[in-house]
Amino acid sequence: MALFFAPSLCYGYTASSYEDAVTYAKENKVNIVITFTATWCGPCKQFKKHTLSNGAVKTELDKFAYYNCDTDKDSSTAKKFKVGSIPNTKMIYTNGHVLQSTGMLSPVKFINWLRRL
Repeated sequence: MALFFAPSLCYGYTASSYEDAVTYAKENKVNIVITFTATWCGPCKQFKKHTLSNGAVKTELDKFAYYNCDTDKDSSTAKKFKVGSIPNTKMIYTNGHVLQSTGMLSPVKFINWLRRL
């Protein structure tokens, strides 16, 4: 019997909420990465399909507390970070500094962006 698994956006730690990501980040002394997307957003779908599902990207995201924020389901987090356009990615450093990337990035560019410490 063969088992088939659908591709997922599962990383070393995927938070179920922003608050969950904050708790994990504090306990493990790691930065938080949040991707802001929506199911109706064409560029967001492409970002998930081509970048976030990439194996090298998943490996790099293992180093962070990761949360994918669906802006329709969690508008409060999107408002907190003043997200005006999607896809949008924020890295929240342990010192509170926030780095932002707007738009779809290729896997290589996204990894390079994640490595900006």
